[in-house]
Amino acid sequence: MALLEIVGVSKRFIAEGKQMEALKEVSLSIDEREFVCFIGPSGCGKTTLLRIVAGLVEPSSGWVSLDGQPITGPGPERGMVFQEYSLFPWRNVLENVGFGLELKGMDRPSREALSRQYIEMVGLERFEQRFPHELSGGMKQRVAIARALVNEPRAILMDEPFGALDAQTRNTMQTELLRIWSDKRKTVLFVTHSVDEAIYLADTIIIMSARPGRIKDRIEINIPRPRVRTSPEVNGIRDRILQDLRSEMED
Repeated sequence: MALLEIVGVSKRFIAEGKQMEALKEVSLSIDEREFVCFIGPSGCGKTTLLRIVAGLVEPSSGWVSLDGQPITGPGPERGMVFQEYSLFPWRNVLENVGFGLELKGMDRPSREALSRQYIEMVGLERFEQRFPHELSGGMKQRVAIARALVNEPRAILMDEPFGALDAQTRNTMQTELLRIWSDKRKTVLFVTHSVDEAIYLADTIIIMSARPGRIKDRIEINIPRPRVRTSPEVNGIRDRILQDLRSEMED
């Protein structure tokens, strides 16, 4: 049985008095521990789909379930990492990471001890008393990842988490994310606009069509990690994805 089931999901919005269809009848099964990247043209509904899985947006039709239980709102079994970091500026690293544990009612010594474990996992053990304005973009995203993981969710949902970073930092964060994922082996749903990023990270790449977003292609990546970004195997997959995306732009 798949960990996550997306069945016939459509989403319609009202914009400027007109109905806009963002997603149309999207169905997908995602296994436990699978790393799935979503890629497609701008406005194809990738982020909308991720927010539906997070329980932040309600589908117009269809349904989503985790472990066979319908998703009807946000829950601790799904951790979300946004592009804009979304850290609390008045909390230091330790307090940001432990926020979810605090909401659960965990006592302070226990949550700080657990938070320190995850801060160390993302390589920020010397920065736990720093505030977000004292951190680089990459460090902020490490905090956001630690905050999502500390609650032991079944799935991590990541919406272009490295999109605002410079190229070198982005590559470093991709490698770090794979290291953390290899250790914790959580299911990951990762939205990106970068073909190279998707190929480097994913077990499975879902290519979405232009609006209304539908699943155009599903590509299984069987190349062992760590992957060489310029290998013939990677170049072949890149060409296939770019052809898919190009056909959407031409339609």
